[in-house]
Amino acid sequence: MVILKNGDQVKRWGISITAIPMYNLPVSPTAMHTKGRGNGYVLGIGGKNICLWGDTQGVPEMRALKDIDVAFVCMNLPYTMDVNEAADAVLAFRLVDAGNKGIDVRLREWYPTNL
Repeated sequence: MVILKNGDQVKRWGISITAIPMYNLPVSPTAMHTKGRGNGYVLGIGGKNICLWGDTQGVPEMRALKDIDVAFVCMNLPYTMDVNEAADAVLAFRLVDAGNKGIDVRLREWYPTNL
């Protein structure tokens, strides 16, 4: 097992892994997800960069990413982002172009209401 802190990088099985901070804004010691507690990850696999985020908001570290090919972004109010904040964060790191009709965005219902 390898434990990564914010900013750490490692390569395993031909996959590069970079730990990116995930946290709530505004930064506060009473936030549900404080800075330094957890990570999002950028995985470099087969020439593609895949971004996986945990419970975070559109933090500066996310917005500063470059060359992301696929992103999995959590949207779960009140602990993470709503749809508008998630879209704005992804646009900031230029995964998508707001005017590009060929962009494939998929929203999933992770918490079924018919249980």
